[in-house]
Amino acid sequence: LGDALADGVGHLHVPALALLRAPMTDADLLQAMAAAGLGTATSRADVVVSLAVLGLARREAGLLRITDAGARLVERVGSILGESERVRSWDDGLRRI
Repeated sequence: LGDALADGVGHLHVPALALLRAPMTDADLLQAMAAAGLGTATSRADVVVSLAVLGLARREAGLLRITDAGARLVERVGSILGESERVRSWDDGLRRI
């Protein structure tokens, strides 16, 4: 994970990759990220573009597909991703109080 972060992978890349379980268009991934509450419209667009640049996903026949490197990254940080989701739900709950 340290190497991935040094290579420009940010906090939204792994959740975006986790959503990319099946090939999808950029628009579908952007919509899924928005539905999951990930980032702003601009940051989501930046992440989608950078997934291919970083080699975490590839474009094929108009669809974005996760690469082996992207899948390994998701696998390595899966438990961390679960923790961040829990923390985000707590933060959301506290904001409502």
